[in-house]
Amino acid sequence: MLGSQVLEKINKHGPTFPFDKIINEKKKSPHIFFVNLECTLSKNNHPPHPHKILLHSDPKIVEGLKKARINIVSLANNHSFDYGLTGFTETKNLLVNTAIKTVGGGMNINEASKSTEIKTNGIHLVFLAYCSKDSGCRHFATETDYGVADIEPKEIHRDIQKAKEYADVVIVSLHWGDEFMDYPNPGQVDMARRFIEKGATIVIGHHAHVFQGYEKHLNGLIIYDLGSFVFGDIIQKGYKFFLRKRKHKEGMMVECAVGKMGLMDLQFIPIYINDNFQVTLAKDLKGEKIRHRFYAQSKRIKTNNYQLFYKKYACKVSLLKSISKVCRIIRKMLHPQNWYRIGSRTIKKCFFSILYR
Repeated sequence: MLGSQVLEKINKHGPTFPFDKIINEKKKSPHIFFVNLECTLSKNNHPPHPHKILLHSDPKIVEGLKKARINIVSLANNHSFDYGLTGFTETKNLLVNTAIKTVGGGMNINEASKSTEIKTNGIHLVFLAYCSKDSGCRHFATETDYGVADIEPKEIHRDIQKAKEYADVVIVSLHWGDEFMDYPNPGQVDMARRFIEKGATIVIGHHAHVFQGYEKHLNGLIIYDLGSFVFGDIIQKGYKFFLRKRKHKEGMMVECAVGKMGLMDLQFIPIYINDNFQVTLAKDLKGEKIRHRFYAQSKRIKTNNYQLFYKKYACKVSLLKSISKVCRIIRKMLHPQNWYRIGSRTIKKCFFSILYR
């Protein structure tokens, strides 16, 4: 997400600034660098939903994407249509004209669910991308209307099997899950495993703003959520969204080696967002801590009693949220400024009541 405070840094330091740390430190570049692009890149400043949270950046950032060697992005997320069809179309055309491929989103369901193909080193790869209705997306494509493709298991099974007929590697991108939950829900786990069983090589998740572990299933790889890559705090009229905790600003890059027979090797690279909103490689003790937490999550997902574990975990999170909400209400009530407001309103009411009696 390259808008808000990230855009402020871009305007000050240039379009490559969010990626400078990995451009300079990561010497070896992959043949394919895939990300989820969760904002529009357009000059359109007239959003159809001005009172909602809107993610938007300047078209010049495409230079930064190119310098970082990002060459394919998913547009199947809940913010691709924040600035309407015009913003989406401008974004897609800008990327395509800059030789960055896109997947997900279109003028109808056929275009939105259409695969994107890449051939490199004799390997034929196919990308598919979908977005969950639970993510808050406002536009889901139909046969006659624009939007993104919904996560419909039967339709995705069909798309995977169709792609598998001619591709060596099938990669499925899913914008799904509950924000800030450290683990995927059991429904996600079952669904992702079925996608692998139907022929997907890699399933990649995003949306939670925290990483959620991975597992190998049959001959495939499932990454339930990679966490944050580039994302800034958002302060807009009537809305504030902060990545408050340290772990909200941490994530994983995954390097996969693939061949004619599918997945051959993989490596997880811990990253974090620094105070300047730059993606940064996590080294030494910091990197080890991130890696340890990621592997611990992954180990938990593979246990036989995961469904019971998740139920207890979700109850605990819900309880902590309720306690936090009560604490915020009490804190507001005890704040001197609020007592002043309540007191002044009471005095005014009494004054006017006496005056007009």
